[in-house]
Amino acid sequence: DPDVLYIPGFLEDIAGAVRQFKEKELDVQLLGSDGWNQVDAPKTEGFEKTFYTSHWSPLLPYAETKRFNDRYFERYQREPVSTAALSYDALRLVVEAMRQSNDTDSKSVRDGLVELPSYRGVGGVIDFESGGDPKKSVLVLQVVAGRNEVYRVVEPGVID
Repeated sequence: DPDVLYIPGFLEDIAGAVRQFKEKELDVQLLGSDGWNQVDAPKTEGFEKTFYTSHWSPLLPYAETKRFNDRYFERYQREPVSTAALSYDALRLVVEAMRQSNDTDSKSVRDGLVELPSYRGVGGVIDFESGGDPKKSVLVLQVVAGRNEVYRVVEPGVID
């Protein structure tokens, strides 16, 4: 029998499977991906004490995240979702790369991104390797008492 089972996918696709594992009382730790990062996941039957990774959560412990959450709610009268936060960070990075390179063509923007220092955005730290590949914080969430809790934030290049 496995100790851990990783079930990537969106909530509506995997909720039945998660519920069945819990009903059968299998002694297996369930793990998921950012597709679980939906408002209803913690309240969905069977998700208690599961873990999942995500790019972003309004629960991140950064001042940038809190400021973003407050401003987003003030403007739209609802909590932000991960795509809003990721888009916000992406746009800020591109604007900063254009500003730094003093140009807007794609090669200048790409080179500008690589030259930027580590950026702490609303989703954590983003850095670019010399080849252009991004490195970004990963958030590990746990469902506890019917709600998401930050279990751990893993910063780029840090594994312990």
